[in-house]
Amino acid sequence: MLKYLNCFSKNRSNNNSVPRLDQKKLRSTDFPINPPKSDFPSDVLKWLKLNASPRFLYKLMKVCKYFQQKEPFFFPIKSLCIYKNNATYSLLNGTESAVIPFKSLPSNLWITKELTFYFDLPKSLSDIFSKISVSDVRELWLKSGKILFKDFKFLTDEGRIRLLKFNGTVVIFHQNDEILVPLETILICVPKIEHIVFANNIVPSFHSNTSAKNLILPKLKKFVLMEFNENFNLELFFDFIKKHKNTEFEVIIKKQEFSPEFTKQLQIQLDKLIKQWSPKYEPISFTFPNQTADSSVALAKLYDQYVKRKFKPGEHLAYYGY
Repeated sequence: MLKYLNCFSKNRSNNNSVPRLDQKKLRSTDFPINPPKSDFPSDVLKWLKLNASPRFLYKLMKVCKYFQQKEPFFFPIKSLCIYKNNATYSLLNGTESAVIPFKSLPSNLWITKELTFYFDLPKSLSDIFSKISVSDVRELWLKSGKILFKDFKFLTDEGRIRLLKFNGTVVIFHQNDEILVPLETILICVPKIEHIVFANNIVPSFHSNTSAKNLILPKLKKFVLMEFNENFNLELFFDFIKKHKNTEFEVIIKKQEFSPEFTKQLQIQLDKLIKQWSPKYEPISFTFPNQTADSSVALAKLYDQYVKRKFKPGEHLAYYGY
């Protein structure tokens, strides 16, 4: 639809970065009340001006003066941190705000990079979402508590998330529900993810064989897991690792004590992976209680082979810090 509107702009911009409008200049400008004369239906232009989303409205503003607003329709910020009933934010230039009551935040936020929830998440995030006009969040930090899947989908809906960290946070389908959203369902929501961390909480398992086996995250660089229980599907997880050989995997199990049978199955899967692993790729870092010394040594050897293969003679010593 925008191609029909481009004819109205003498100076079109291809810059897709977050806008920084000169509000003083806008307020001093006479804004047209009626749509410009064109072959495009005027009623449609009127409807767009009233109903377009903030993101689309900004694009319209760049191609036609008719869509410009006397009052700013968004408040662009770089990051937003929420602490229970308070919040802080940073502007696009990096200036940090003081801690303010959450209710004092503008209701037209445009978040361009990072969103962090500290402490327990509230049962309902509707009050928070009502403050967000546009979410271009690329880094999402969820610290403590539970989050409903519908709320998680809202935060990741644009598919822009590059870094996702769960710190004591789990995703559930319904309030008062202890059933965790499957791992593949979470990962499908973040197709451009580069770095994901599950810290200080039980990691959900892969559930669907088909979904898990078809799941490919081409930009994934690092995957960190800390703690999972015996409901964790080891076979599907190790299949996921094999399909992401360019990803750095770090699995650290310290608190969880496994049964002898589960420990045995975990060791079998790890040993099988070590035998199949090529030194062309960085090997997985994997530690768990009662892990055999042989597998720890084998992983260390694989890592040494990988480093020597990746770096020229002598350079690998610098990699190790010598």
